[in-house]
Amino acid sequence: MRKSFPPSRSNGNGDISTLENEHRLLKQRVSELDRRAFLTPAEQIESAELKRRKLAVKDSLMELRRTASS
Repeated sequence: MRKSFPPSRSNGNGDISTLENEHRLLKQRVSELDRRAFLTPAEQIESAELKRRKLAVKDSLMELRRTASS
């Protein structure tokens, strides 16, 4: 079953705690999919999309933390 997530706030408009929460949710879903022996084609696409979003959120978090510390 494909879960939907709210639109990514990885464009710099979200605060750190919001992005951390989104990253945690994405990581949980990716982990759920990774534990399966086989993925349907739709699940393979979902997994790839989630991983891209998770990376984008992580990049945004790093940037926010970097600018907050300077």
